[in-house]
Amino acid sequence: MFKLPEYAKSRQSSASAVELDRIESTLSCKLPADYREFLETCNGASINMPPDNMGAAVRVEWLRSEDLSEAAFAEVAEYETTYFIVTIWPVENVISEMEQFFVHGDQSLGFLPRHYLPISHDNGGSDYVIDISDGPQRGYVYLWPVNMNVSFGGTHNEHIGFVAKSFTEFVTEKIIPPPEDW
Repeated sequence: MFKLPEYAKSRQSSASAVELDRIESTLSCKLPADYREFLETCNGASINMPPDNMGAAVRVEWLRSEDLSEAAFAEVAEYETTYFIVTIWPVENVISEMEQFFVHGDQSLGFLPRHYLPISHDNGGSDYVIDISDGPQRGYVYLWPVNMNVSFGGTHNEHIGFVAKSFTEFVTEKIIPPPEDW
């Protein structure tokens, strides 16, 4: 059973086997085991992200609220543009993103190679993707700043930045709790 850190908030009940099988059937591959286990157990979460935790890939600071609605993100971002929270999507959002990019071929947000599955976003407008290839990077998590797409001269995955070697590492080591003195 996938265990979220105490500071993370699970947003949904578990994903059904039917939903997970639909994703794997559409992608013609199995999801990385730890990511599938997360969906089976938690099916989505909101996690605060501290400053400098992701190295050169992205600079972030704590969003000082534990439970912001999507509507609140715009208001907070308008005043405090350096604060971030990561939302790991429930299975229905993963299916929607997967269909947008892979089934319908929507490239309005830029080109995303087929071996990257969007799984998460932050309130700064960037997505996080997981490598679903059979290669040595299978299961790696990357940052994809969707506003830097091919229409601005980028190439395929030029702007994708490495974040973690596994989904578990992404959740348990790259996104960590706030300082004790808050």
